[in-house]
Amino acid sequence: MRAPTTLLAFLGLLASVGAEMKMKSPKPIAKKGRDGPCGDMDPYDRTKVEEWPVRGHDVGLKFFENNTYVTLQATVIDEGSIEDFRELRPEIHVPKADDYCFMRIRGVKKWIGKDVLFQAKQYVPGRGYNFTCAAVKFVKGGPHKPTCRGFHDGLVKMAARPMDHAPMEEGDGQPREIEAREWENKYGTDEDEEDEEDGEEDADDAED
Repeated sequence: MRAPTTLLAFLGLLASVGAEMKMKSPKPIAKKGRDGPCGDMDPYDRTKVEEWPVRGHDVGLKFFENNTYVTLQATVIDEGSIEDFRELRPEIHVPKADDYCFMRIRGVKKWIGKDVLFQAKQYVPGRGYNFTCAAVKFVKGGPHKPTCRGFHDGLVKMAARPMDHAPMEEGDGQPREIEAREWENKYGTDEDEEDEEDGEEDADDAED
């Protein structure tokens, strides 16, 4: 007996509840969840650890809701405790439900070799937060080979402009898009970080 179309649609809706975001890269330890830091999975789970070159690793996320926000961040797991998260990419506005690729997200050099927990934290207006995590280890070198193949054309670059929640000067209460130049002034560029890393490596060589 074939189920009525309305019933199938209802079951599909139930399956999508709470699935506002899914991590495709790196491999997640958590499928979904509203409870931090990692939803329905143990944040201390290190059975599947993915190497993350400090010069960059792609983050692939599938969003099921329009007009949401996501923050990409990480923390060190040290002696059974989770330290404060550090943003790898400040909050980004995701305007449409789709597959998004955030390319070459850099790791933290001083955390090389440590047990690191990567977290994608999504804010859905009117619903709250969702979390998904991956167990990673920052390593030297990179960037990692692209991991976002199969994503829609045009989304393999920066998926969405970083957004501030501060209202625009007009007072309409909407997030304000940060222009590219302002982004560089506020957070620096990949070239700035590479120059800094090269300088540190030269200093290490001089000491040796």
